[in-house]
Order: sequence, then structure tokens, then C-alpha cells
Amino acid sequence: MANKHLILFLGKGQKILTNLNDTTYRKAKYILHDSSNEVVETPFVGEAIIKLHQGRFTHCHILGTKNAMWETLFARLVENYHDDTITNQFLSLSEKITHGNLVNEDLMIISSYFKESFNLNADCRIIDIGKTEEEIWQIFNTIIDIDIQPGDEISIDITHSLRFHPIIVLMSLFYFKAVKKNISIGSLFYGGLELTNEFNGFAPIFDLKPFVEMLDWIDAANSFNHYGDTSLIAKLFTLKNIESDITKPLIYFANVIQLNTLTEIKSNSKNLIKALNRIKSDNGKLKALELVLPSLKQFPYEIVQKQNVPQIMFTVAKRNWEKGQLGLAILTLWEAVIERLAEIYGLDANKKNQYEKITALFKNNKLTTLDLIEFHNRCKILSKFRNSIAHAEQGKKFNPNEVIAKGKDLIKYFEDNLFNPGLENKLKSIKLK
Repeated sequence: MANKHLILFLGKGQKILTNLNDTTYRKAKYILHDSSNEVVETPFVGEAIIKLHQGRFTHCHILGTKNAMWETLFARLVENYHDDTITNQFLSLSEKITHGNLVNEDLMIISSYFKESFNLNADCRIIDIGKTEEEIWQIFNTIIDIDIQPGDEISIDITHSLRFHPIIVLMSLFYFKAVKKNISIGSLFYGGLELTNEFNGFAPIFDLKPFVEMLDWIDAANSFNHYGDTSLIAKLFTLKNIESDITKPLIYFANVIQLNTLTEIKSNSKNLIKALNRIKSDNGKLKALELVLPSLKQFPYEIVQKQNVPQIMFTVAKRNWEKGQLGLAILTLWEAVIERLAEIYGLDANKKNQYEKITALFKNNKLTTLDLIEFHNRCKILSKFRNSIAHAEQGKKFNPNEVIAKGKDLIKYFEDNLFNPGLENKLKSIKLK
């Protein structure tokens, strides 16, 4: 069974923030920002979050500096207890906080009372303030060391964190999503104690999850643009109930790029742009998607602007190289050269006998005259790379480092020359058998 974790930050209280002569949080009547049906009055927004989301969380992790309001949290948890043991525990905790020698083991008693009060697993951890780079890494490591398993959900309350701690929290979320697979982000809570005047005396608790969702959309858009991977964006489309007739053209377009089946890619691009243009935000629910839509449309738009198949293939080859898809780039660049030569000579490169006429130009050294020697040499290098990649060669026949060293130069050379009218005229002067 997947666990649902709530991470809370414990601050320093009103003594630090407002110069009050006590070490307490003042109580507030908390409500969910979009509903006032239930009210929880408490000095700790974390308590309100747990009670307003009754039964949602299985684990709670409380983080705070050594001089955070640990004794105040302890007092809140045991306010209905009345015995000397509780008093002694409180005094011991307060003394250690005062003298700055509090350690994580001292907080186990708070974790125990927290678990008893809210019927969920709890642990308290000390974090540094973050004055140095080392301390910032300590905070980050404390968060990512929380035992989060695949399938678990993480929610975080940033209300009482120090002002820059939310930045570290967001980086932690990036980490969880990138490294610990199948982790989902539940909610990012903020208790608006300063907004009671606008909410009739109540302190609203906001869920800032839409901003966290931007991580998902940015990650999905990057995966699509860089690697042609549609799995993340298709998953998000499904979660947002985006109809399949929008999702299918996106997946198909990516598959066409990955499989290098490009003869119909221009019409595929038009279909994808048309589908993406139908997406409209519904009261802001798809706002995150709207923000990444331009990046999803960028490459299909570039394809649509090209006049013919050779230009399209070269555009795809260049993009594949820039995105690190080196093998695909070489294969596609070869096809771009072949299609361009077929265009010049009025041939169909898809027919075997006509394809062989084109490749015979290189094999029979027909391009070593009329100032075409450079073009000939580049085509020979490209042919060698293409054959080695297509046949999965390595060793004496093929050195991958050679492709990396010369591939960029090949792309640049054919970009400058393949569609040059001067080259076309020279090639037309050579008769094919």
C-alpha cells in the first residue's frame, strides 16, 4: 500500500517574527481556502492541515532548526495531560533548546506524542538554518533522506519555514521526481495567517499544487522536445482528461521522429498543430499546459515551413544531432542527401534501381570532377558512418568517436551546400547511367 507523507516546517514563533515577549504561535481559525464548512482553531497550521484532510496522510515529518518552537509544539500535544512526567519532559526539552544542544534523539518524545495525537507515523528532525553551502546541503539531504518509496505521495507545508527554505523544498521535489520513480506530489500547502481580514477572520490554507504541476509539464515537454518521449505528456493528458484525438497525433508524431519514417511528417506536423490548437484552458485548470504548448508546437511548425522532403529530412537530422540523437541524425542526414540527389535527377529514391543509380555516383567516383571533390568526400564519410550505424558495427571498421568528431562538421557542410543552386547545376551536368 502506498504511503502519503506530509512534511511540515516548524518555525521560531512570534517572538522572532513580531518581537512579542513569548514563544508561542497565536491561535488562528484555519479553513481550506475554497471551503469554510470546517474550522480548526490551533496555533499550528500543520495540525489544521491534518484535521482538515482527515485520514489522508499516513506519515508526518516535522523539520525545524535547533531553536525552533519544539517546546511549544510539545506543549500543544500534551495540553490535556497533567502529571509530573510531562512537566519534566517539557523542562528538559526547553533547557536543551535554550543551551543549543538539542539533538534528533531528544525529539523522539515529540514524535511519540504526535503519533498518539493524530494516529499517524511521525518523526521530527533538526535542520540547519542554511547560512552556508554546507548547511544548505544538509537541509536538502535531510529532506531526501526521508523514506519515500515508489508509489508514495509527498505533500509539503511551507507556512512556518524560513523564507528561503521553500526553494530547497522545490529542489527536493525535483530530486524525488527525477530519481525516485513513481513518486507523486500531493499538495504544497501555505497557511495565510496574514489574510484573516480578507476571509472574515479565518486563516485560509492554500494548496499551491498548480505551481508544482508545472514541474510535471516542463519535464514532459522537455522529454518530448529532446528525446521524442511522449510517455510523460500522454500520462498528463490522461490525468487532465484531454481527449484521445489530441493525444494520438502527439504520440504518432513522436513515433515518426523516433522511427525515422519521415515521408509523411509534414502532414503529421499539420495534424499535431491542429490538435494542439484545440486545447483551451478551462478556468485555469490547463494553464500549466498552455504555458508549455508553444514548445510542443515549435518543431512541428518548423517542419511545416519546409518546402520538400529533402529539406524536412535535413531539418530532422540537424535537430536529432542537437538533441544528442547521434545515430538517428546520421541516418536521417544520409536520407536527406539521397532524397536531394533524387530530386535533382528526377528519380524516386524509394525504388531500388533508382536508389542504386544515386549511390553509384559515390562508388564510381563520378563526383571527383567539376569542383565536386569536397562534396564527394563528405558523402563518402557520411556513407561510411551510415552503413556502420545501420549494421551496428564497432571495432576496427567503425570508431564512434570519429562520428562525434566529424558529425557536427558534416551537418554544417550539408546545411551550407546541399540546397545551394551552384551545387545543383554542377550535379546536373553529370549524366547518370
